[in-house]
Amino acid sequence: MCAGDIFDKWNSPAELINWAMLHLPPRMYVIPGQHDLPEHNIDNIYRSAYETLVRANKIKNIEYEQGEFECGFGMFEQVVDPDMFLWGFPFGTLFFANEYKSKNLKIAIVHDYVWIGKHKYPNAPEEKRLQQIAKADKFIKHKFYGYDVIVYGDNHKGFWTKVDDTVVFNCGTLMRRKSDELDYKPMVGLLYSDGSVKPHHLDISKDVHLTVDEVKETEALEEIDMEVFAEELRKLGSSALDFAEAMKEFWYKYKTKQKIQEIICKAMEK
Repeated sequence: MCAGDIFDKWNSPAELINWAMLHLPPRMYVIPGQHDLPEHNIDNIYRSAYETLVRANKIKNIEYEQGEFECGFGMFEQVVDPDMFLWGFPFGTLFFANEYKSKNLKIAIVHDYVWIGKHKYPNAPEEKRLQQIAKADKFIKHKFYGYDVIVYGDNHKGFWTKVDDTVVFNCGTLMRRKSDELDYKPMVGLLYSDGSVKPHHLDISKDVHLTVDEVKETEALEEIDMEVFAEELRKLGSSALDFAEAMKEFWYKYKTKQKIQEIICKAMEK
């Protein structure tokens, strides 16, 4: 299951879409996040790279229908037995309570920013703190919103907790992208038939980042004029040159220093 934002941009390039088709796991149940949606509007999903994966049967979109409980059904043979019911709440939709009676696990997949403790960005809104959301009127027989498990997306700082009898899980970002995420350990959650979720941290031993010394060294060098660089890329149009070749063309034309070239080449190789 994925709680949204498969792609960083709704109009991701064909190369990335092809990569996703090759590497995403089979029978993956998903809802769209705001980054998957043109103009962050679910009505425009038909224009998105996300929809391409749906139509190619690579991912299974959990349909959202207000007030209905036929939003999705699936079985995950590797970690879940018996079957479970899934309800999806994409970005911008209303998360509603579930009074559906079933002995199977009831699981909500929600794309909404929710945080606990230190698992937040600076000055995150208080109304998005889980303890503020989990008020007494939102429980059905000791279960938050009536679900056994709620999987949240959008918050890049993952967490696991329980709200009364409900497991709440957010896996966070699957890839460290910024310097303030260097100490973060990406993870996924393994869901078991009893409704428990076990965090499983991913292997990041081969990740490569610029060192502090390399960053300081680049700061002392002249900066590349990115506007000029972007204009040069636009001039390439639909030519057969790939990104690496475009970089070489730019370096040659503007006599970019060797040290800058070496750092960029190192990053591209990794």
